[in-house]
Amino acid sequence: MMDKQFISIIESNDSNKKKIEKLESFIEEAKIAIDIVNGKYKQCPKCKDYYLSKSFLSEEEIKEEQICTWEDPINSGGNEYKLGKVKYIKTLCPKGHIISTDRYELGVI
Repeated sequence: MMDKQFISIIESNDSNKKKIEKLESFIEEAKIAIDIVNGKYKQCPKCKDYYLSKSFLSEEEIKEEQICTWEDPINSGGNEYKLGKVKYIKTLCPKGHIISTDRYELGVI
């Protein structure tokens, strides 16, 4: 079954050249949609634009912070913390929006 949009283009009074141009625009959109599904393009959730996946930047930063070394199972405030190193990795879209921040504890100093 053919899509209604295609049928309306085929049955329109436009010239054959114009009809072909309109139909070819769907081909280009389909190629981009396939690339999005395959992971070639990625969407920024903040600006809603699509960019090449390799255009997204990653920034890495290591900080010294308190790390929880023991968690009190009954949550009575008896958690233990020690100074340690934490690595943060931020993913940024090409416009600079922070998409995600991942935190990895590297260990106690």
